[in-house]
Amino acid sequence: MRPRSTSRARLWLVAGSLVLALAMTEVGLRLAARWLFIDNFIAPDPVLGWVIRPGFGGWVTDENNLWVQINSEGFRDRERSIAPPPHTLRVAVMGDSFIHGYFVPLEQTYSSFLEQGLAPCAARSDRQVEVLNFGVLGYGTTQELLTYRYRASRYSPNIVVLAVFTQNDIYDNHAALSTEPAPRYVFQGDELVLDNSFRTQLPAPSKWPLRRRLFEYLTTHSRTIWLLNSTNGRIHEYLDGREGERTIDVGPEVLDTAIYRPPVDSEMREAWKVTEALLLKFSEEVRANGAEFWIVTLSNTIQIDPDLAKRRAFQDRLGVDSLFYPDRRIAALAKAHGIPVVSLAEPLSEYTAAHGTYLNGGKTREVPFGEGHWNEVGNRIGADLTAKQMCTESGALGRE
Repeated sequence: MRPRSTSRARLWLVAGSLVLALAMTEVGLRLAARWLFIDNFIAPDPVLGWVIRPGFGGWVTDENNLWVQINSEGFRDRERSIAPPPHTLRVAVMGDSFIHGYFVPLEQTYSSFLEQGLAPCAARSDRQVEVLNFGVLGYGTTQELLTYRYRASRYSPNIVVLAVFTQNDIYDNHAALSTEPAPRYVFQGDELVLDNSFRTQLPAPSKWPLRRRLFEYLTTHSRTIWLLNSTNGRIHEYLDGREGERTIDVGPEVLDTAIYRPPVDSEMREAWKVTEALLLKFSEEVRANGAEFWIVTLSNTIQIDPDLAKRRAFQDRLGVDSLFYPDRRIAALAKAHGIPVVSLAEPLSEYTAAHGTYLNGGKTREVPFGEGHWNEVGNRIGADLTAKQMCTESGALGRE
Protein backbone atom coordinates (compact mmCIF):
# COMPACT_ATOMS: atom_id res chain seq x y z
CA MET A 1 0.00 0.00 0.00
CA ARG A 2 1.33 3.41 -1.03
CA PRO A 3 2.21 5.65 1.95
CA ARG A 4 -0.41 8.35 2.64
CA SER A 5 2.23 11.08 2.68
CA THR A 6 3.32 10.14 -0.85
CA SER A 7 -0.25 10.25 -2.15
CA ARG A 8 -0.79 13.60 -0.48
CA ALA A 9 2.42 14.96 -2.00
CA ARG A 10 1.34 13.85 -5.47
CA LEU A 11 -2.06 15.43 -4.97
CA TRP A 12 -0.43 18.70 -4.00
CA LEU A 13 1.88 18.40 -7.01
CA VAL A 14 -1.06 17.92 -9.37
CA ALA A 15 -2.94 20.82 -7.77
CA GLY A 16 0.12 23.05 -7.94
CA SER A 17 0.73 22.14 -11.58
CA LEU A 18 -2.88 22.94 -12.42
CA VAL A 19 -2.67 26.32 -10.70
CA LEU A 20 0.61 27.09 -12.46
CA ALA A 21 -0.82 26.08 -15.83
CA LEU A 22 -3.88 28.31 -15.30
CA ALA A 23 -1.67 31.19 -14.18
CA MET A 24 0.56 30.84 -17.24
CA THR A 25 -2.51 30.67 -19.49
CA GLU A 26 -3.91 33.82 -17.87
CA VAL A 27 -0.64 35.71 -18.26
CA GLY A 28 -0.27 34.51 -21.83
CA LEU A 29 -3.76 35.63 -22.76
CA ARG A 30 -3.22 39.05 -21.19
CA LEU A 31 0.15 39.65 -22.85
CA ALA A 32 0.26 37.75 -26.11
CA ALA A 33 -3.37 37.33 -27.17
CA ARG A 34 -4.96 40.55 -26.02
CA TRP A 35 -6.54 41.03 -29.45
CA LEU A 36 -8.92 38.18 -28.60
CA PHE A 37 -10.69 40.23 -25.97
CA ILE A 38 -13.00 43.15 -25.56
CA ASP A 39 -12.78 43.58 -21.85
CA ASN A 40 -15.90 43.57 -19.72
CA PHE A 41 -16.17 47.29 -19.04
CA ILE A 42 -19.92 47.22 -18.43
CA ALA A 43 -21.84 46.38 -15.26
CA PRO A 44 -25.65 46.39 -14.76
CA ASP A 45 -27.15 49.31 -12.86
CA PRO A 46 -30.69 49.70 -11.47
CA VAL A 47 -30.85 53.43 -12.24
CA LEU A 48 -29.09 53.71 -15.60
CA GLY A 49 -29.41 50.21 -17.01
CA TRP A 50 -25.65 49.79 -17.18
CA VAL A 51 -22.55 51.74 -16.18
CA ILE A 52 -18.83 51.48 -16.82
CA ARG A 53 -16.93 49.73 -14.05
CA PRO A 54 -15.07 52.38 -11.99
CA GLY A 55 -11.30 52.07 -12.19
CA PHE A 56 -11.47 49.31 -14.80
CA GLY A 57 -8.73 49.00 -17.39
CA GLY A 58 -8.40 46.71 -20.38
CA TRP A 59 -7.63 46.26 -24.03
CA VAL A 60 -10.24 47.08 -26.65
CA THR A 61 -9.84 45.54 -30.06
CA ASP A 62 -12.96 45.92 -32.18
CA GLU A 63 -12.10 49.26 -33.86
CA ASN A 64 -8.60 49.84 -32.52
CA ASN A 65 -5.99 48.04 -30.45
CA LEU A 66 -5.33 50.11 -27.36
CA TRP A 67 -5.44 50.07 -23.60
CA VAL A 68 -8.38 51.97 -22.10
CA GLN A 69 -8.39 53.11 -18.49
CA ILE A 70 -11.58 54.17 -16.71
CA ASN A 71 -11.36 56.69 -13.87
CA SER A 72 -12.52 56.02 -10.31
CA GLU A 73 -15.98 57.49 -11.05
CA GLY A 74 -16.57 55.18 -14.00
CA PHE A 75 -15.87 57.49 -16.94
CA ARG A 76 -13.33 57.67 -19.78
CA ASP A 77 -11.57 60.69 -18.38
CA ARG A 78 -8.81 61.84 -16.11
CA GLU A 79 -9.47 61.91 -12.40
CA ARG A 80 -11.54 64.99 -11.58
CA SER A 81 -12.29 66.63 -8.24
CA ILE A 82 -15.95 67.04 -7.35
CA ALA A 83 -15.46 70.74 -6.57
CA PRO A 84 -14.12 72.75 -9.52
CA PRO A 85 -10.60 74.15 -9.09
CA PRO A 86 -10.43 77.93 -8.57
CA HIS A 87 -10.93 80.06 -11.68
CA THR A 88 -12.10 77.06 -13.71
CA LEU A 89 -15.01 76.86 -16.12
CA ARG A 90 -16.42 73.38 -16.40
CA VAL A 91 -18.11 71.76 -19.40
CA ALA A 92 -19.85 68.39 -19.00
CA VAL A 93 -20.30 66.40 -22.21
CA MET A 94 -23.06 63.79 -22.24
CA GLY A 95 -23.33 61.20 -24.98
CA ASP A 96 -22.90 57.62 -26.13
CA SER A 97 -19.94 55.69 -27.54
CA PHE A 98 -18.91 58.57 -29.85
CA ILE A 99 -18.27 60.69 -26.77
CA HIS A 100 -16.94 57.84 -24.64
CA GLY A 101 -14.36 57.41 -27.40
CA TYR A 102 -12.65 54.16 -26.48
CA PHE A 103 -11.74 53.76 -30.16
CA VAL A 104 -9.00 56.40 -29.84
CA PRO A 105 -6.46 57.34 -27.15
CA LEU A 106 -7.83 59.56 -24.38
CA GLU A 107 -6.06 62.64 -25.69
CA GLN A 108 -7.75 62.16 -29.09
CA THR A 109 -11.33 61.99 -27.85
CA TYR A 110 -13.90 64.64 -28.71
CA SER A 111 -13.92 65.93 -25.12
CA SER A 112 -10.14 66.28 -24.99
CA PHE A 113 -10.04 68.19 -28.26
CA LEU A 114 -12.95 70.36 -27.11
CA GLU A 115 -11.03 71.26 -23.95
CA GLN A 116 -8.11 72.40 -26.10
CA GLY A 117 -10.38 74.38 -28.40
CA LEU A 118 -12.18 76.19 -25.56
CA ALA A 119 -9.04 77.04 -23.59
CA PRO A 120 -8.30 80.33 -25.44
CA CYS A 121 -11.91 81.48 -24.92
CA ALA A 122 -11.79 80.81 -21.18
CA ALA A 123 -8.43 82.54 -20.97
CA ARG A 124 -10.05 85.81 -22.08
CA SER A 125 -11.58 86.02 -18.61
CA ASP A 126 -8.49 84.63 -16.87
CA ARG A 127 -9.98 81.17 -16.40
CA GLN A 128 -8.94 77.69 -17.36
CA VAL A 129 -11.41 75.18 -18.76
CA GLU A 130 -12.14 71.54 -17.94
CA VAL A 131 -14.22 69.41 -20.29
CA LEU A 132 -15.50 66.35 -18.44
CA ASN A 133 -16.40 63.27 -20.46
CA PHE A 134 -19.58 61.53 -19.26
CA GLY A 135 -20.14 59.51 -22.43
CA VAL A 136 -21.14 55.86 -21.99
CA LEU A 137 -21.37 53.21 -24.67
CA GLY A 138 -24.89 52.62 -25.92
CA TYR A 139 -26.63 55.31 -23.88
CA GLY A 140 -29.86 56.88 -25.05
CA THR A 141 -31.21 60.31 -24.17
CA THR A 142 -33.00 59.15 -21.00
CA GLN A 143 -29.80 57.58 -19.67
CA GLU A 144 -27.86 60.73 -20.52
CA LEU A 145 -30.40 62.87 -18.67
CA LEU A 146 -30.23 60.59 -15.62
CA THR A 147 -26.43 60.61 -15.78
CA TYR A 148 -26.51 64.39 -15.66
CA ARG A 149 -29.09 64.42 -12.87
CA TYR A 150 -27.37 61.93 -10.55
CA ARG A 151 -23.71 62.08 -11.51
CA ALA A 152 -22.53 64.93 -13.71
CA SER A 153 -24.40 67.69 -11.86
CA ARG A 154 -22.31 66.91 -8.75
CA TYR A 155 -19.32 68.41 -10.58
CA SER A 156 -21.04 71.82 -10.92
CA PRO A 157 -20.63 72.27 -14.69
CA ASN A 158 -21.14 75.75 -16.11
CA ILE A 159 -22.07 74.32 -19.52
CA VAL A 160 -23.69 70.98 -20.35
CA VAL A 161 -23.31 69.61 -23.88
CA LEU A 162 -25.63 66.84 -25.04
CA ALA A 163 -24.25 65.02 -28.07
CA VAL A 164 -26.98 63.40 -30.16
CA PHE A 165 -26.10 60.58 -32.54
CA THR A 166 -29.08 60.65 -34.86
CA GLN A 167 -28.36 57.26 -36.42
CA ASN A 168 -29.85 55.45 -33.44
CA ASP A 169 -30.57 57.90 -30.60
CA ILE A 170 -34.02 58.74 -31.96
CA TYR A 171 -35.39 55.22 -32.24
CA ASP A 172 -33.56 54.05 -29.10
CA ASN A 173 -35.78 56.46 -27.17
CA HIS A 174 -38.81 54.29 -27.94
CA ALA A 175 -39.00 50.84 -26.31
CA ALA A 176 -40.85 49.36 -29.29
CA LEU A 177 -37.79 50.00 -31.46
CA SER A 178 -35.04 48.90 -29.09
CA THR A 179 -34.40 45.72 -27.12
CA GLU A 180 -31.85 47.23 -24.72
CA PRO A 181 -32.88 46.90 -21.04
CA ALA A 182 -32.73 50.57 -20.13
CA PRO A 183 -34.80 53.29 -18.42
CA ARG A 184 -36.92 55.29 -20.81
CA TYR A 185 -39.23 58.23 -20.55
CA VAL A 186 -42.60 57.46 -22.08
CA PHE A 187 -45.81 59.37 -22.58
CA GLN A 188 -48.77 58.50 -20.41
CA GLY A 189 -51.42 60.65 -21.97
CA ASP A 190 -49.75 64.05 -22.30
CA GLU A 191 -47.35 63.47 -19.40
CA LEU A 192 -43.74 62.36 -19.84
CA VAL A 193 -42.97 59.79 -17.13
CA LEU A 194 -39.99 57.58 -16.36
CA ASP A 195 -40.45 53.88 -17.09
CA ASN A 196 -38.13 51.66 -15.03
CA SER A 197 -39.63 48.32 -16.04
CA PHE A 198 -36.20 47.31 -17.39
CA ARG A 199 -35.21 46.44 -13.82
CA THR A 200 -37.05 43.15 -14.08
CA GLN A 201 -34.49 42.13 -16.73
CA LEU A 202 -31.44 42.90 -14.62
CA PRO A 203 -29.55 40.14 -12.83
CA ALA A 204 -30.00 39.99 -9.04
CA PRO A 205 -26.58 38.92 -7.68
CA SER A 206 -27.67 39.22 -4.04
CA LYS A 207 -30.14 36.37 -4.63
CA TRP A 208 -27.66 34.13 -6.45
CA PRO A 209 -26.11 31.12 -4.71
CA LEU A 210 -22.47 31.51 -3.71
CA ARG A 211 -21.35 29.25 -6.57
CA ARG A 212 -22.86 31.53 -9.20
CA ARG A 213 -21.51 34.69 -7.57
CA LEU A 214 -18.04 33.15 -7.58
CA PHE A 215 -18.40 32.22 -11.24
CA GLU A 216 -19.49 35.75 -12.18
CA TYR A 217 -16.52 37.19 -10.30
CA LEU A 218 -14.11 34.87 -12.10
CA THR A 219 -15.70 35.62 -15.48
CA THR A 220 -15.18 39.34 -14.89
CA HIS A 221 -11.63 39.14 -13.59
CA SER A 222 -10.10 36.17 -15.42
CA ARG A 223 -9.39 36.16 -19.15
CA THR A 224 -9.20 32.38 -19.16
CA ILE A 225 -12.65 31.91 -17.62
CA TRP A 226 -14.05 34.72 -19.76
CA LEU A 227 -12.81 33.03 -22.94
CA LEU A 228 -14.17 29.61 -21.96
CA ASN A 229 -17.55 31.05 -20.98
CA SER A 230 -17.79 33.25 -24.07
CA THR A 231 -16.88 30.38 -26.38
CA ASN A 232 -19.43 28.10 -24.72
CA GLY A 233 -22.13 30.76 -25.06
CA ARG A 234 -21.41 31.33 -28.75
CA ILE A 235 -21.52 27.60 -29.46
CA HIS A 236 -24.90 27.25 -27.78
CA GLU A 237 -26.16 30.36 -29.56
CA TYR A 238 -25.12 28.93 -32.90
CA LEU A 239 -26.63 25.50 -32.19
CA ASP A 240 -29.88 27.10 -31.05
CA GLY A 241 -30.07 29.17 -34.23
CA ARG A 242 -30.16 32.45 -32.32
CA GLU A 243 -27.07 34.06 -33.79
CA GLY A 244 -27.85 37.45 -35.28
CA GLU A 245 -31.53 37.17 -34.41
CA ARG A 246 -33.50 40.44 -34.33
CA THR A 247 -36.88 40.57 -32.67
CA ILE A 248 -38.04 44.10 -33.50
CA ASP A 249 -40.66 44.62 -36.17
CA VAL A 250 -40.63 48.22 -37.35
CA GLY A 251 -43.34 47.88 -39.95
CA PRO A 252 -42.89 49.68 -43.27
CA GLU A 253 -39.76 51.57 -42.26
CA VAL A 254 -36.24 50.26 -41.74
CA LEU A 255 -34.49 51.70 -38.70
CA ASP A 256 -31.20 52.56 -40.38
CA THR A 257 -32.88 54.59 -43.13
CA ALA A 258 -36.07 55.85 -41.48
CA ILE A 259 -34.17 58.65 -39.78
CA TYR A 260 -33.51 60.46 -43.06
CA ARG A 261 -37.15 61.31 -43.79
CA PRO A 262 -40.20 62.47 -41.86
CA PRO A 263 -41.64 59.49 -39.96
CA VAL A 264 -44.48 57.62 -41.63
CA ASP A 265 -45.34 54.98 -39.03
CA SER A 266 -46.54 55.30 -35.45
CA GLU A 267 -43.36 53.92 -33.84
CA MET A 268 -41.05 56.48 -35.42
CA ARG A 269 -43.52 59.30 -34.79
CA GLU A 270 -43.60 58.32 -31.13
CA ALA A 271 -39.80 58.05 -31.05
CA TRP A 272 -39.49 61.59 -32.36
CA LYS A 273 -42.15 62.86 -29.95
CA VAL A 274 -40.34 61.37 -26.95
CA THR A 275 -36.94 62.57 -28.17
CA GLU A 276 -38.04 66.16 -28.63
CA ALA A 277 -39.78 66.21 -25.25
CA LEU A 278 -36.64 64.80 -23.64
CA LEU A 279 -34.43 67.46 -25.19
CA LEU A 280 -36.65 70.18 -23.75
CA LYS A 281 -36.79 68.46 -20.36
CA PHE A 282 -32.99 68.16 -20.36
CA SER A 283 -32.69 71.87 -21.11
CA GLU A 284 -35.08 72.78 -18.29
CA GLU A 285 -33.15 70.77 -15.70
CA VAL A 286 -29.76 72.14 -16.73
CA ARG A 287 -30.99 75.72 -16.79
CA ALA A 288 -32.69 75.26 -13.41
CA ASN A 289 -29.22 74.46 -12.04
CA GLY A 290 -27.86 77.72 -13.44
CA ALA A 291 -25.88 76.21 -16.32
CA GLU A 292 -26.00 76.61 -20.08
CA PHE A 293 -27.41 73.75 -22.15
CA TRP A 294 -26.11 73.00 -25.63
CA ILE A 295 -27.15 70.36 -28.15
CA VAL A 296 -24.57 69.01 -30.57
CA THR A 297 -25.77 66.69 -33.33
CA LEU A 298 -23.01 64.36 -34.51
CA SER A 299 -22.67 62.71 -37.93
CA ASN A 300 -23.66 59.39 -39.46
CA THR A 301 -21.14 57.66 -41.71
CA ILE A 302 -23.12 58.02 -44.95
CA GLN A 303 -23.68 61.74 -44.31
CA ILE A 304 -19.93 62.44 -44.35
CA ASP A 305 -18.63 59.84 -46.77
CA PRO A 306 -16.12 61.62 -49.04
CA ASP A 307 -17.48 59.64 -52.01
CA LEU A 308 -20.18 62.00 -53.24
CA ALA A 309 -21.47 59.45 -55.75
CA LYS A 310 -22.05 57.00 -52.90
CA ARG A 311 -23.96 59.65 -50.95
CA ARG A 312 -26.11 60.56 -53.96
CA ALA A 313 -26.89 56.92 -54.69
CA PHE A 314 -28.00 56.38 -51.11
CA GLN A 315 -30.07 59.54 -51.17
CA ASP A 316 -31.70 58.59 -54.48
CA ARG A 317 -32.49 55.11 -53.19
CA LEU A 318 -34.34 56.67 -50.24
CA GLY A 319 -36.02 59.27 -52.44
CA VAL A 320 -35.06 62.20 -50.19
CA ASP A 321 -33.76 65.66 -50.97
CA SER A 322 -30.94 65.50 -48.41
CA LEU A 323 -29.46 63.29 -45.70
CA PHE A 324 -29.79 65.95 -42.99
CA TYR A 325 -33.44 65.68 -41.99
CA PRO A 326 -32.74 64.65 -38.36
CA ASP A 327 -30.08 67.31 -37.85
CA ARG A 328 -32.24 70.08 -39.25
CA ARG A 329 -35.31 68.96 -37.29
CA ILE A 330 -33.39 69.01 -34.00
CA ALA A 331 -31.81 72.36 -34.88
CA ALA A 332 -35.25 73.85 -35.59
CA LEU A 333 -36.61 72.58 -32.27
CA ALA A 334 -33.60 73.94 -30.38
CA LYS A 335 -33.74 77.36 -32.00
CA ALA A 336 -37.48 77.61 -31.39
CA HIS A 337 -36.82 77.18 -27.66
CA GLY A 338 -33.70 79.30 -27.38
CA ILE A 339 -31.31 76.36 -27.04
CA PRO A 340 -27.92 76.83 -28.71
CA VAL A 341 -27.23 74.00 -31.14
CA VAL A 342 -24.21 72.86 -33.14
CA SER A 343 -25.08 70.76 -36.20
CA LEU A 344 -21.92 68.96 -37.26
CA ALA A 345 -23.06 66.68 -40.08
CA GLU A 346 -23.29 69.30 -42.83
CA PRO A 347 -19.96 71.08 -42.22
CA LEU A 348 -18.26 67.70 -41.78
CA SER A 349 -19.75 66.53 -45.07
CA GLU A 350 -18.30 69.60 -46.75
CA TYR A 351 -14.93 68.96 -45.12
CA THR A 352 -14.70 65.34 -46.27
CA ALA A 353 -15.80 66.23 -49.79
CA ALA A 354 -13.19 68.98 -50.02
CA HIS A 355 -10.33 66.96 -48.52
CA GLY A 356 -11.21 63.40 -49.51
CA THR A 357 -10.73 62.43 -45.88
CA TYR A 358 -12.49 59.71 -43.93
CA LEU A 359 -13.46 60.73 -40.41
CA ASN A 360 -14.55 57.26 -39.28
CA GLY A 361 -12.61 54.07 -38.67
CA GLY A 362 -9.38 53.02 -40.34
CA LYS A 363 -7.54 51.47 -37.38
CA THR A 364 -8.31 47.80 -38.00
CA ARG A 365 -9.02 45.59 -40.97
CA GLU A 366 -12.43 44.73 -39.53
CA VAL A 367 -13.44 48.40 -39.34
CA PRO A 368 -11.81 50.17 -42.30
CA PHE A 369 -11.97 53.85 -43.18
CA GLY A 370 -15.54 55.02 -43.61
CA GLU A 371 -17.03 52.69 -41.02
CA GLY A 372 -17.47 52.69 -37.26
CA HIS A 373 -16.90 55.64 -34.95
CA TRP A 374 -14.95 58.84 -35.42
CA ASN A 375 -11.21 58.42 -35.66
CA GLU A 376 -8.84 61.03 -34.28
CA VAL A 377 -9.43 63.34 -37.28
CA GLY A 378 -13.20 63.12 -36.88
CA ASN A 379 -12.97 63.89 -33.17
CA ARG A 380 -10.63 66.81 -33.75
CA ILE A 381 -12.61 68.45 -36.55
CA GLY A 382 -15.93 67.90 -34.74
CA ALA A 383 -14.54 69.39 -31.54
CA ASP A 384 -12.95 72.34 -33.37
CA LEU A 385 -16.26 73.23 -35.03
CA THR A 386 -18.04 72.97 -31.69
CA ALA A 387 -15.46 75.09 -29.88
CA LYS A 388 -15.57 77.79 -32.54
CA GLN A 389 -19.34 78.19 -32.22
CA MET A 390 -19.33 77.98 -28.42
CA CYS A 391 -16.62 80.61 -28.16
CA THR A 392 -18.77 82.92 -30.30
CA GLU A 393 -22.17 82.29 -28.71
CA SER A 394 -21.69 81.08 -25.12
CA GLY A 395 -22.50 83.53 -22.37
CA ALA A 396 -20.66 81.41 -19.81
CA LEU A 397 -17.48 81.58 -21.89
CA GLY A 398 -17.98 85.26 -22.64
CA ARG A 399 -19.15 86.04 -26.16
CA GLU A 400 -16.67 87.65 -28.48
